[in-house]
Amino acid sequence: MPEKPITALVKTAQSPALARVSDQLALTDKLLTKPEEPFLIPYRKGHLWGYCDSNGTVIIECQYLNAELFINAKAKVRKWHEELVINPKNEVLSTKEVAGDDLRLEPTGDQNVYDVYIDNQLEFNDERIGVLSEGLQAFCEEDKIGFKDEYGNVKIALTYDEAWVSNDPFDEPHLKSLPVFKEGLSAVCQGEAFGYIDTAGNTKIPFIFSEAGNFSNGLASVIILNNNIPENAAYKCYINLEGNVFMPPIFDNAGDFHDGIAIVSVKKKYGCINTVGEYIIPCNYDYIYDFSEGLCVATINDKYGYMSKLGNIVIDFQYDYAYNFSEGLASVEPKTGFGFGYINQLGVIVIPTKFSGAQWFHSGVASVELGQYKSLIDKKVVL
Repeated sequence: MPEKPITALVKTAQSPALARVSDQLALTDKLLTKPEEPFLIPYRKGHLWGYCDSNGTVIIECQYLNAELFINAKAKVRKWHEELVINPKNEVLSTKEVAGDDLRLEPTGDQNVYDVYIDNQLEFNDERIGVLSEGLQAFCEEDKIGFKDEYGNVKIALTYDEAWVSNDPFDEPHLKSLPVFKEGLSAVCQGEAFGYIDTAGNTKIPFIFSEAGNFSNGLASVIILNNNIPENAAYKCYINLEGNVFMPPIFDNAGDFHDGIAIVSVKKKYGCINTVGEYIIPCNYDYIYDFSEGLCVATINDKYGYMSKLGNIVIDFQYDYAYNFSEGLASVEPKTGFGFGYINQLGVIVIPTKFSGAQWFHSGVASVELGQYKSLIDKKVVL
């Protein structure tokens, strides 16, 4: 007998209620963030979560109350009284006991089917276990941060403080992501000041910053601590690995360098600089997104277009919405409400604009929305 088709339940922005989709695998909103390898997709059956691959083959059966995307071959999942970290083989890497009183079930209208909510999202999603980088992984216990190696051995004791940040004076502060090591250094917090330590836990750059980013291409963006200037009025600059100011504090925002390019803003207009501080794209744009496949999305006068690393406009500013390229294609919406489709790097529409939502291609497939339903497409037909 043929295998019984998967029946999945998905929730979309258009339909807060859960919709039943049979004979195809329905994706979830968890795929809106571009995933990393291995490419396993969280999917839902009833109120339980599992994982499938891009072909719809179930890899991990539905057994969890919540399931996050895999990052660096690790994913956080939830059972009633346990928070787990698993690998793609569903082997448990770490376990944390929880009371379970942060969970609640709400009926969906389908018999014996419930929607599961985690009331205290911060408790589960604040990255209590950080990303393994350069052999070390941050961990947090009782508001203190230390580092373990890949085998779980503590290498740097619970010495540093969790950092609460706010990118907007009107926003509630939120926990900063756990630190990671980049180019041999990690930004950590003591009290209200940031500094940098090496992988042995030695302080390499003093705690003199109110904000500190990761190093990339030998540079990191920081705000120099000055109690006489409100943090939301302070300007960012770049320092080198010795802690010396390499570019002066003139930036409203200053991103990490990727392939020798960083996105910055001056007077609320965005552009890009190289590692010697030269502007390759002047700060004339309303916003610029990270480069992908040699092009970046930029906006000006509420229209989206694409620019090269040389600062040339490759695809004119003509879209109401546009996203980064992946596997040679990018989803765009020429006019709000008109529908999303996909263009190639010449700006030619190669998949018609008929979707209410369209995400990145990965391993030859992409998640799209048609009304209240989600499914996978390849570059030719709906799967």
